[in-house]
Amino acid sequence: MPQLDYSGSPSVSGGNLQLLISGLPNQFALGIWSSGMASEPFAGGTRFVASPFSRTSVIRLSANGKGAIPLLLAPALIGTLRNYQVLMGDPSDPYGVGLTNALHVEFWP
Repeated sequence: MPQLDYSGSPSVSGGNLQLLISGLPNQFALGIWSSGMASEPFAGGTRFVASPFSRTSVIRLSANGKGAIPLLLAPALIGTLRNYQVLMGDPSDPYGVGLTNALHVEFWP
């Protein structure tokens, strides 16, 4: 099952927050985020990020299924909340999509 975790801190002054992804080897992964939470059916799983949502950059997971998406932290984020989830390729899934758990982040100075 794909997993989402993080490294670093949601401190804007620290500027080192990354989404850590564990999934299937050599698959593309895309992060999505929104200020709202959801629990909606999506591609045979559950989308935990509310609509409308935005996207992060796309990465390719390594041969051991690991990857990281660095997040840009700007001063305008201080005091805001974001919910993140990652979608990735899953050739064994009928929809071809794997979904991670969600990550709730509150940004601070």
